[in-house]
Amino acid sequence: MDRQVQLIERKDFYVYEWYNVDTNEVFYVGKGTKNRCHNIYQRNQYFKNYYNKYNCNVRKIKTDLKETEAFELEIKLISEYRAIDQCKCNLADGGEGCTFPEGTWNNMFRKLQYIHDVRGAMDDMDNEEDYDPKNLKHKTLEELKELYQKYLYNKENIKLNKDYYESIDLEPDMLTGFELKTQNEEIVILTELIANNIAAKYKIFNDFLNWKEESDFICVDFNSDKFLKLIFSNLDYYRELIKVTMNVLWFMKQMNYNPQVDVPLEIRSYIIKDNFIHIKFAIINNKKLHRVKIDLFDIVWGILMFKNKPLFQLIYDEIIVAPFI
Repeated sequence: MDRQVQLIERKDFYVYEWYNVDTNEVFYVGKGTKNRCHNIYQRNQYFKNYYNKYNCNVRKIKTDLKETEAFELEIKLISEYRAIDQCKCNLADGGEGCTFPEGTWNNMFRKLQYIHDVRGAMDDMDNEEDYDPKNLKHKTLEELKELYQKYLYNKENIKLNKDYYESIDLEPDMLTGFELKTQNEEIVILTELIANNIAAKYKIFNDFLNWKEESDFICVDFNSDKFLKLIFSNLDYYRELIKVTMNVLWFMKQMNYNPQVDVPLEIRSYIIKDNFIHIKFAIINNKKLHRVKIDLFDIVWGILMFKNKPLFQLIYDEIIVAPFI
């Protein structure tokens, strides 16, 4: 069965590149039509971080191309720039974003390929191998559509992504330093107990029971994401983690107003959404606001690695290394 679909043979496509005005480094290559090259909003996070950090501009490399010609040039340029350590904000090798008709074999294949390769969205699914592009190529259109529906069903039923936690306004006498310290110690103990139970139950994680210090976590080959997803599947623990984290964030925000406390930055606002902590902050003596997104997985992994480090310090450390959004 011939599954190939003819590409639209218009000749209004072009290839463009975004570059650093000061160094002339090319950090992104793309293909588009009309005003696509100037759109800075529908971009991946790496592109946005780079764009916000440096003086950037865009230029068209070649115009009046067929889509197939634009794809070929895009792939060629990305490969050439990567060979000299540029094009760092392109997540794929080019040839993405094709204008295949919706619902066709090529359209469904591209859609599933992107979700699998770029977003890694099938990592926790039982039939993850079915979504590998090497296997997708041998499936019919009906099978691709069925796989896509299964992906959507799995996504909708991830219980951990249903809650949305906003900043809470607590009165100063509602949460004392002693209570916060106790909560911090309890979440550390609870995290370790659940982690040990999972490690004892699943053979592939048994090595965790012998880990004692940071170097053990770093040196051992270990699928941390799958391990942490099992931890988060305990909804009672997840809710307790959210509660303690929100209290710690509230405490960190209050430290902005204490002249006797030396803090590295000022927390302005925060929310927890889809397993990420979104924080708006300003660096001390600098009024410019920044935003970062911290994965709760990283916080829990930090709790397991650094048992004696308070939760607020783990969050500060993550803010410092997280890219701006």
